[in-house]
Amino acid sequence: MYQPMRIRYLYRIMLAFMSVLLPLGCSSMDVNHATDKPEADLRIAEVSQPSNSDESELLYQVLAAELAGHLGDIEVAVEHYTAASRLSADPQVAERAMRIALYAKDDRNALKAAERWVELAPDNLDSRQGLATLYLRNALPDQAITQFDYVINAAPGNSGNRFLLIGAALAREKDQQMALDAMSRLVERHQGDAHAHFSLANLAMGAKEYRRALAASDRALEIDPKFFEAQGVKARAFMALGETNQALQAMKAAVTSVPESYELRMIYGRMLVQAKRYDAARSEFSTLLKKKPGDADLLYTLGLLNLQEQQYKAAESNFKALLKQGKHAAEGHYYLGRVAEERGKYNKAKQWYLKVSEGDYYLDAQVRIADMYAKLGGLKMARAHFGKVRSKISDDEASVKLYLAEGQLLREASLYHAGMQIYNRALTEHPSNGDLLYARALMAEKIDRIDLLEADLRAILVQDPDNATALNALGYTLADRNERIQEAFQYIERALEVRPDDPTVMDSMGWVHFRMGNHALAEQYLRQAFQLLKDAEIAGHLSEIIWGEGKRSEAREILRRALEKDPKDEYLQKLQQRFSQ
Repeated sequence: MYQPMRIRYLYRIMLAFMSVLLPLGCSSMDVNHATDKPEADLRIAEVSQPSNSDESELLYQVLAAELAGHLGDIEVAVEHYTAASRLSADPQVAERAMRIALYAKDDRNALKAAERWVELAPDNLDSRQGLATLYLRNALPDQAITQFDYVINAAPGNSGNRFLLIGAALAREKDQQMALDAMSRLVERHQGDAHAHFSLANLAMGAKEYRRALAASDRALEIDPKFFEAQGVKARAFMALGETNQALQAMKAAVTSVPESYELRMIYGRMLVQAKRYDAARSEFSTLLKKKPGDADLLYTLGLLNLQEQQYKAAESNFKALLKQGKHAAEGHYYLGRVAEERGKYNKAKQWYLKVSEGDYYLDAQVRIADMYAKLGGLKMARAHFGKVRSKISDDEASVKLYLAEGQLLREASLYHAGMQIYNRALTEHPSNGDLLYARALMAEKIDRIDLLEADLRAILVQDPDNATALNALGYTLADRNERIQEAFQYIERALEVRPDDPTVMDSMGWVHFRMGNHALAEQYLRQAFQLLKDAEIAGHLSEIIWGEGKRSEAREILRRALEKDPKDEYLQKLQQRFSQ
């Protein structure tokens, strides 16, 4: 038995069909996008001179389709609406049948309905484009190209919009190679149209065929040198290929060609950030801010860039202006704290961090508040703050992060036993947590408990045998202590297989080769690691090895530069004493 709502719905359907039978009862159909669930709408146009039997059959098919759709049986709805589209001379019925079939992911019946739609409305460009896409999905590329080409040739005015619409439709297809092939064939028919090549370039970018995107954008620019959008695609393709200089040159050319374009300059600025050209990026975003002085997103971006470039006064101004806009409040307070912290104003920094009461920056702000207490000499207050924040949260991930931060604070204060205690407590609450096990292992090394270090690292490897961090730490610790060298080598070798480009693992491999007496290999690995990462420990290892090989002047120079960067590093200080003897 139907529920009251369904009874009312069926009653409305019957009234709708009664209106269809009236001579003047025709109206247009409301059609939803294919990805949205089609809603019931029975306002179909008058059928041109149908027989009584055909009209009855049509009404039955539409009624059955809408009822099935209302009850959630979309497959039955597709079946009946497809039948209705064959009976009706109204193109809107065929269109609705196609969209319902698309919603049901029934490409076969969608194609039948689309063919009927084009048959009834041959001049409708949307019907042609829908049919073309369905031909592709049903592996009929020749027919698809014919329909797409009709759309392009029949479109009024500039062909660009139609090419872009076709490109957007093809970009949604699962078979990207088929979509690219279809667009390529269209381009062959319109070789002199810059928009055709531009659309192919965009589609190739979406398919991650960056060389193809470059070639297509170049061709578009040959046809129309002022086509700055094609310059933008060319720049993005270069960036995706890792050819940063060429990408920036291409994007700069686009900005130069249309200096008033806000969008192009924004893209260029973001590319400069991605390329770590922060000073140039600051210049671009400053220009943009002059055009939109109250833009919160620009203020935020420029503030981050000024902070990155240690332009603290400018960064402070940006973030304070951001707060006045009433947007990004948590970010504004957090980064004003960062600015004050970088300037050594720890009390002021703490005050800013305390204003971050929620959001993504809340936890980081709490950790930094504890750091500020510690920097101001209040380690007990710092630890009390960690305990207070932990008592307020129930999220395991946040709790672990707070324990790790507190342990790191104790490590920096050389309170290693207290650090072990906090990690022990954390692991009772979060047993087998890999991050906590790793942190405790490093702390155990500080109190000369290699047995605990090894136990924790092995516990991590039981859970994750390919954990390169644990493998490297275990191998390096053994090598550094000149114990079980062959076993150490095997751990580091496995770590290097997992992370072949990691300079810290290369450093360990160089160090274990040094312990094994393979000095040439040791130097090779250490130089490679040092080239990738100018780290104090890597610098110390490299200088120590080449000192032993008699390259003393180079060893001293490497050590001197490392000490300039990390003057308080104990390992470097010991080497300096040794080299000066």
